[in-house]
Amino acid sequence: MNKNIFKLSYKDSNDCFLLIKKEPTIKKYKNYNGWSEKSILEFIKNDNTISLGYNHKGNFGGFILSKYTNIKNFSEIEILLILIRKEYRRLGIGSFLIHHLIFNMNLKNLNNIFLEFSFNNKIAKLFYKNIGFKNLYSRKGYYQLNYNKKEDAQVVNYKLNC
Repeated sequence: MNKNIFKLSYKDSNDCFLLIKKEPTIKKYKNYNGWSEKSILEFIKNDNTISLGYNHKGNFGGFILSKYTNIKNFSEIEILLILIRKEYRRLGIGSFLIHHLIFNMNLKNLNNIFLEFSFNNKIAKLFYKNIGFKNLYSRKGYYQLNYNKKEDAQVVNYKLNC
C-alpha cells in the first residue's frame, strides 16, 4: 500500500466526520445525508467495506468509503463517499484513492464500480468522467435536502474485466 494511503480505523471516524461537517455540498443534505461519526465507525468495522484514508504531509487529507460485494465469479464496489479536504483538492488525491481501490486492493473478479452523486454537481461529473466512469441513469428526487427539497442523483459506473 502506498505510504500515504491507509486503512481507516475507529480512531479515524472523527476526522472523517469533521470533513463531512465542513463540506458545503454535504451540509445541504438533511442530516449530512445520513452520515454521522457513529455511522462512519459502524461502516469502517463492517467486513464487506473498503475504507481508506489519505495522509497528506502529515495531515488527514481525505477518505473513501466503499462497499465490496463478491458473488462467485463476479464482484463490484459501490463508492458511498469520497471526500478530500478543500485545500488539498486538485492535487490528484481523489483520483489516486479511486485508482488505488481499483488496482491495488487485490480484489478478485472485480467487474464494476458504481456510485452516485448530485446531478447538479458539475465538478463531480467532470471528475468521474475524466477517470473513465460512464453515465448509467438518474434517480429523480433521490437526495433529501434541508427545507424539504429534493435533488436528483446521477448514477455512474466504471467497468473492468468486461
